[in-house]
Amino acid sequence: MSGATPAAPGRPHGDPRDGKDLAKFVPGRSSLRSRREWGPMPSSRPSPSHFGAARMTDANDDRYLSLLKALSAPIWVYGFASGHIEWANPAALVFWKADSLEGLRQRSVRPQSGAARARVEQYAARFANGNAIWEDWTFYPRDEPVVARCHFRGVSWEGQSAMLVEVRAQEGECGQSHDDARRAVETLREVPVVIMLILADGTLVSQNVAADLCFGSLEQGGFKDRFVEPQEREALLREALEQGEAPARVLAVNTRAGMAWHDVGARRVRDPATAAPALLLHGLDVTERRLHEEALRETEERLRRLAHDLALARDEAVRADAAKSEFLATMSHEIRTPMNGILGLTEHLLEGPVLPGQAERLGAIRDSAEALLTVVNDVLDFSRLEAGRLTLEIRPFALGPTLVAVLEPLRPHAQAKGLTLDLALDPTLPPWVAGDPGRLRQILINLVGNALKFTARGSVRLEVAPGVTMPGRGPNDLLFRVKDTGIGIAPDVLPRLFQRFSQADPAITRQFGGSGLGLAICRRLAEVMGGHIQAESTPGQGSVFTLCLPLPAAAPEGPPPPPPAEPLPAAPGGRPWRVLIAEDHAINRTVLAGLLHSRGLEVEFAEDGTQALHKGLTGTHDIIFMDMRMPGLDGLEVTRRLRAQGGALARVPIIAVTANAFDDDRAVCLAAGMSAFLPKPVRRDALFATVRAQLSERLALSCDLESSPMPRPPASADDAGPVSDLLDLSHAVELEDDLGIEVLISMTRSFQTSAPERAARLAASLERGDVEGARTEAHTLKGVAATLGLARLRDVTARIEQACRVPDLVQARVHAADLSPLVATSLGALADRYLV
Repeated sequence: MSGATPAAPGRPHGDPRDGKDLAKFVPGRSSLRSRREWGPMPSSRPSPSHFGAARMTDANDDRYLSLLKALSAPIWVYGFASGHIEWANPAALVFWKADSLEGLRQRSVRPQSGAARARVEQYAARFANGNAIWEDWTFYPRDEPVVARCHFRGVSWEGQSAMLVEVRAQEGECGQSHDDARRAVETLREVPVVIMLILADGTLVSQNVAADLCFGSLEQGGFKDRFVEPQEREALLREALEQGEAPARVLAVNTRAGMAWHDVGARRVRDPATAAPALLLHGLDVTERRLHEEALRETEERLRRLAHDLALARDEAVRADAAKSEFLATMSHEIRTPMNGILGLTEHLLEGPVLPGQAERLGAIRDSAEALLTVVNDVLDFSRLEAGRLTLEIRPFALGPTLVAVLEPLRPHAQAKGLTLDLALDPTLPPWVAGDPGRLRQILINLVGNALKFTARGSVRLEVAPGVTMPGRGPNDLLFRVKDTGIGIAPDVLPRLFQRFSQADPAITRQFGGSGLGLAICRRLAEVMGGHIQAESTPGQGSVFTLCLPLPAAAPEGPPPPPPAEPLPAAPGGRPWRVLIAEDHAINRTVLAGLLHSRGLEVEFAEDGTQALHKGLTGTHDIIFMDMRMPGLDGLEVTRRLRAQGGALARVPIIAVTANAFDDDRAVCLAAGMSAFLPKPVRRDALFATVRAQLSERLALSCDLESSPMPRPPASADDAGPVSDLLDLSHAVELEDDLGIEVLISMTRSFQTSAPERAARLAASLERGDVEGARTEAHTLKGVAATLGLARLRDVTARIEQACRVPDLVQARVHAADLSPLVATSLGALADRYLV
């Protein structure tokens, strides 16, 4: 016969007590526990414990027995009085290795030992109170021991007390997992990570040493109180129960030391004691990391606010810089305009007969105006340097003549003071170098001028040698040393000598004057040119200023420009040259007219932009002087409208005469179609050099036109003409001198992209009758073509613009018929010249 025995501690499961005496029960280790611990175990499958007590009152319920038959777990009914199995489902027959229910009923499983009988009696008493029991048992189907975890519950069978037995897990299913869980808990007890074992209802049943240290013992507060946010705690437990695992997340916890941050995760396991679902929580203290992260976030937020504030400050600085530039431009204009009158009239008076003593006074007036102009130029130069808008004009130039030109204007001052002014050139120097001769002259004139100013006796010497004589300098570097025997500079002053508005001594400033910007400008110019400047001095003995600049040797570039004294070319037919001066300031008109009258030119005035446009359209002038700022129309707009007429007005020289002396102003004037640029105050030599060049070019162009057998035909794709007809070479050369090859190459590349697109848009606008759109495109093309010297393209687009302004759509379409091929051939002429 078969029997069952509670599993005994310290003895292997399956030891039969006596093969024939199956009623001998030995108490197992899983003795009766508290009601909570012995409650039903939740399961993922249906079981008898899922039904209420009312359903279990009578186990003879056919519907209930039908359900039990369908379950896969072994289930049977044991009668207390009979000591037999009264009913069993198919799984139980397999468990007991029985062929049929009738055969199984014949077996007696009544316990024989006193301990086993006492256990069964305890079961009966517990069942009377409505308790269910969990216990590990060893069964002996056919005398072969099987260990199983069972669920026991009291029922009624045919009016007699009985118990329903359900085998939940057999050895190898639950027993081994229980052992693994127990070993896992014991292993984790000493790890430094907080480990807590929680039942499904949130009851804390076990924890490791790290948890004791962090939260206190099990008796010190409940599990739920350990979390600051209940919602986060419940979400963690729910996710672990439903999904089997809840990934770690940072939660706020209440520790013995106060609130902290732990990285908490959970995994679904079974309670090693009851096999009930439980949760194994693990937590790592990340408070320090969290504080670092919060500090980092605060730092990032501060940096974000700082970046925002810096952006606002940058925008404000840009606006302030723009306002400063506008202010300087305005002040330059307002100062240069009267200065033009002072210098011009003074020079005009000095050229004529003067009474004794008047020449000295007029010279003092001129010198004072020159000094004031130097201050204005220094301020403007320093402003451009600080704004990064100063551009260099790198080109080959003759080194010796340039240095002679630096000293010659200063030589009268040296002679007046009884000083020797010398130039010493190293014989190994290259005759031609590449650089910006204008900025080199500016630096050297400042250094030599200072040396003369602060030297009462002795000499001033300019020495130039290769840079290889100085350590750390390359073969292309040149050294310029200005040596004097003057008052010298104190050692404590030398470090701040090149700072702006810094001078050696206030008393010296009062004696010698100066703005304190000259040396600061020299230093910044030297840095922009890729060099540096330094000073050495011994008080009472003199000073040495050393300028080092990279000026590589270069090939000679054409003959030098004609000297200022060269006479102007004669006008055709022996008539005087006719000049229009468009200037709203009476003194400036007088100065310019006086200078031009001295060379026999015939002058006509226009006092505002409207008069200038009218006289330019109706007169026959050989040259026009155009002020940029005038009432009504400004000089730029007047120039654009005159150029738009084409013909002679497209070729007449228009010279900008303006107090706007910035490089940007020069570029704007040239882009509007002006031929040359003269800043105020107008100097005699610069004026007549410009007039001579423009009139000579005009004469050459007139000769070309007179020698042509037929008038020039309209531009067409089939007869594009030679490059000289497409591209005004003299204008191109002048533009190259003014802007530099690199700028023109960049402009050409940009025009190669934009011109075909604009020509296509112009044609499309004419096709759909959009006269205003066509006029806008023609105006833009004309302006760029005039700037780049594309004469035929400029003339054709000017005709199109004029026809659209009338408006005459038919005539505009006639002029635009061959525009796209003309654009292509014009771009080809540019590409051939600049190799792009």
